Amino acid sequence: MIGPVKINTISPGSTGDTNGSMIGPDSPSNWPNHGFDIRIDKEFTAYDSDLNIAKQLPYTVPANKSVISSISNSIEKPRNQINEHAVLTVLGAVPPEGSFRPTYFGSDKTIKWNKSQIDYSKIKSVVNSADFSLSEFESKFARPLVMLGLKDQYKGMLLISNNYGTYGRDDAILLAQGGLAINSNLTNAQKEKLVISYIQIGLDIYEGIKRGNYIYPNGGWVHGFKLPTIVAGVVLNDNDILKYTNADALASDGKPGIFAEDRSHDYVNQGDVDLARQNSTGGGTGCVLYANGVCTRPIEPYTSSMVGMPEWLIE
Repeated sequence: MIGPVKINTISPGSTGDTNGSMIGPDSPSNWPNHGFDIRIDKEFTAYDSDLNIAKQLPYTVPANKSVISSISNSIEKPRNQINEHAVLTVLGAVPPEGSFRPTYFGSDKTIKWNKSQIDYSKIKSVVNSADFSLSEFESKFARPLVMLGLKDQYKGMLLISNNYGTYGRDDAILLAQGGLAINSNLTNAQKEKLVISYIQIGLDIYEGIKRGNYIYPNGGWVHGFKLPTIVAGVVLNDNDILKYTNADALASDGKPGIFAEDRSHDYVNQGDVDLARQNSTGGGTGCVLYANGVCTRPIEPYTSSMVGMPEWLIE
């Protein structure tokens, strides 16, 4: 929309500090304040009623700002409390037809990409369209992926909505399936809607990591977000996007690897072997799994024969 825009009503309304809406923040934050839902994990985030513009209607949104609105889950969940997010982007001028939505962060709403830039030669026709439901995937990726917090998982540091946020394994499967679906043997016209939605997810992730976000490895959490970012960079022929997906790219914590996929593995070295020996002789203990206070799965020490072996890790 062209601003300023006066919002008189939002449906559903914000009641009991749920179903909140807020202006997109300038950048991701370590401990993000938000105006969505007071039930979001308070250990990692802070609900601020003053940020919930749905409780301040009518509200005038100036040009070059975004409104992120949420629909809360009716029943409180262990992790994610948001069922859906939507983004209203208020611009200062009419964008070219076919433009991708600019970032929901900050005030720079420069239109950078257009669907006319999609290089369909980079998208293949190798998946049988009879093996999946196009409309189902169009629905799954229709809403934006909102990630407002730095580094960590679904308790709030990454405010993820819709089909995401159950468990990292499930998110990785969903995003991988979406990546396969856009490479189906449907015509470009038939899969255009899905391709555009999938690219937009990658662009939103890119805009966050460009502003300091990184996706910290934490076991089975937060996997799968690298793929749509790569797809966006490849099909739009945008090298700036792709440089952030390089495994050697430095995250805002100064370490290589912006995505959990790049930080969740390493190679056993002699130092690991020596540390294991030190723990063993010095009485040190390590445990993977406890049951009723008793270690049921102790950490097995590395041996010299394992040097160079790839290993899963949590930083």
